[in-house]
Amino acid sequence: YVYQYATSLTASTYIANQIRAEAAMKPPVTKTRDAYLKMLSAGCSEYPIDLLKDAGADMTTSAPFKAAMEEMAWCMDEAEKILGRM
Repeated sequence: YVYQYATSLTASTYIANQIRAEAAMKPPVTKTRDAYLKMLSAGCSEYPIDLLKDAGADMTTSAPFKAAMEEMAWCMDEAEKILGRM
């Protein structure tokens, strides 16, 4: 059960980073956002790993895990900065 939470957090971090990066482009791109919305509307029509891959998070590669670790490192760096100001 914990595996499902870890997988969801990893995939969602990766997808969110992709959506933010595309939104910052000039002009903004919505490819990942649209794929994510399509994944949500698909329900349980396919295996979760296939749905995530179609949404842009290929969980058979290390890219989503790497993105999640980078996000965690950023959060820890921010926490250390805040604590350093106290």
